[in-house]
Amino acid sequence: MAAYMVFTDSGSSSPISVNSLLSYIPFKYPAYAVIVLIVLLFVYRLLRAKLGEKFSHTRVFISPVIYSLLVLITFIYQPEIIIISSFVIALLGIVLGVALSRNVKIFEKKNEMYYKRSVPVAFFFTLFFTLKILALLYYPTLYLVSIFSVFLTVTTGMLIGEAIVIYHRHSKFYNNARL
Repeated sequence: MAAYMVFTDSGSSSPISVNSLLSYIPFKYPAYAVIVLIVLLFVYRLLRAKLGEKFSHTRVFISPVIYSLLVLITFIYQPEIIIISSFVIALLGIVLGVALSRNVKIFEKKNEMYYKRSVPVAFFFTLFFTLKILALLYYPTLYLVSIFSVFLTVTTGMLIGEAIVIYHRHSKFYNNARL
């Protein structure tokens, strides 16, 4: 019952369930709204990774920091063993992120530096983040949420590994451009 008592109305002491919140979405079937939002999130993340974005040190490193904070927030009410093992597993994710980021590209467009991210890293992170949020909302069993926590931690490590590769490729590109 506690998993469904997410919010309370300020005017009353009765809890507002996730289902009642979803009923405000202007679709006949609220699950369709969630599916539409997930598809839009996937398309946005994959297009951003594939088409590239303007390079800045802040942008390269702020994304993994923000996503790491989002992952930490999802660890609320997780057993300590899951939290500790997830941090160890994040190191594996960093190694995987470096390996999967071979196709990261740094390029110049209109005298501005741009970079293209690794599509597999963006895909897997978005997939596991979405699955964990859906598990928390619709299937809040400890086992299922814990599994997605581990996968999400690995993919967050992959984002950190990718950021390291982007930074090194940018440094190499910048040094070669100056010569």
